[in-house]
Amino acid sequence: MKNKIIFGMLFIFTLVIAISCEKDDKWKDFQKFDSTYPVCGQYSVSWTLAGVPQGDPTILSVYNSSKGDGIWIDDNKHFWSFKVKANLSGSNFSVYKGFDEYYDDSTTITKGSVTTKTGTNSLGEEITYEYFYMEIEWASSPGDVFICQGRRQTGFEE
Repeated sequence: MKNKIIFGMLFIFTLVIAISCEKDDKWKDFQKFDSTYPVCGQYSVSWTLAGVPQGDPTILSVYNSSKGDGIWIDDNKHFWSFKVKANLSGSNFSVYKGFDEYYDDSTTITKGSVTTKTGTNSLGEEITYEYFYMEIEWASSPGDVFICQGRRQTGFEE
């Protein structure tokens, strides 16, 4: 009799666990993304001027504005110390003489884009990543068009 009770309790426990582990996808249809979603994130970028590398790679942050009327591009005071709001159209962005939030300087960004590319990692495996590119010029350094390019950071090792 004791074995039947233990077996019955074990059966009920197993049944409860099996039923409670049901996959819950009912909320995925309600998740909505902002229009800036495809480009927002942190990017590991390098800077060049006339084909000459300018310092070490830095982290660039791209995030949406609170009003949803563009994106902020912020170098977190690592390269030129700039933070500027740019206009966004799909995965392309630009700004003409935008106000720099860190310093009293105007910033012009052209050919800004985020595209999906494929490549190989250090193990020779094919990977897909988000590629960032923009050309940027500051009023305090007229004629110097810096190229900023890199890829989105995922937090995973390659």
